[in-house]
Amino acid sequence: MSTIAAKSSYALTKYKRLPGTVSIIVCGHVNHEGITGFFRELLHEDHGAVSLHAVVLHPERPSQHMKALLDSPRYAGSITYLEGSPMNSKDLFRAGANSAAALFVLTNTSSESHEMEDAAAMLNTMAMKRHVFQRTGLDIAAYVQLILPESKRHFAATHSNHMSLSLICTEELKLNLLALSCTCPGASTLIHNLVASERIGTENVWEELPDGSTVMLDGDFHLHRLDPPEGWTEPELPERYRLPST
Repeated sequence: MSTIAAKSSYALTKYKRLPGTVSIIVCGHVNHEGITGFFRELLHEDHGAVSLHAVVLHPERPSQHMKALLDSPRYAGSITYLEGSPMNSKDLFRAGANSAAALFVLTNTSSESHEMEDAAAMLNTMAMKRHVFQRTGLDIAAYVQLILPESKRHFAATHSNHMSLSLICTEELKLNLLALSCTCPGASTLIHNLVASERIGTENVWEELPDGSTVMLDGDFHLHRLDPPEGWTEPELPERYRLPST
C-alpha cells in the first residue's frame, strides 16, 4: 500500500482512446518551455477537423510548465501526461501504443552530449516500434528529431522500412536554411511563414500601404501586393522570383 501511495497519479493513469479519436505518443525532451510551440502547431485547427489526442510518455513527473499546459483550457482535453518509460512494455500499453497513429520523439538540442541524446532517441524509437509490431504486426509511423547528421545516417541504415520512419536532423536543417539564405536572402523567413500555422503576439489588424491600398495582417499570414520593378515584363516574374532549388 505504501508503494502505491508513493506513486504519482501520472504513474497510475491509463489512457483510453475515445471512438473517433486519433492518438499519438510523444516522448523524449518534453518538460521544457519550448514544448508549447510543438503542441500549438500539432493541435492547430488549420490541420483539419481530425480529433487528435497527444499522449506524453516521460519517466519523470511533469514540470511546472507542463502542468500549466495540461491545465490550459486550450489543451486540457487534447493532451494526457503519463509517467513512464518508452522502453517499458507495460507503460506503452498504458499509453495505448497499440492503437496509436504515430510516434513523436523529441531531443534536447541544448544537451552537453549530442551523441547520448541521439542514442536515447533511437533506442526509444526502436523499443516502441518493436512493441507495436509484436502485438499488431504493423510498423507504426515514427517522427524522430535528431541533432547530429551522422546519427541520422546510422539510424536510417539500420531501418529497412523508410516509409514509416521520418528523421529530422536539427543541425542539418539549420545549416541548409542558412546556406539557402545566403543565396536567396529572406528564404528562411519565407519557409518559416509557410510551414508555421500560428504566430504568437499578433492580432488581426488592417494596415494602409503607401499607395493607399490596405492589407490585413493576421497571426497566420502577411498579405502584401507585389508590384514588378520598372522595366520587367510579366513572363520574367516567375523566373526572377523563383527560389533556387536545393
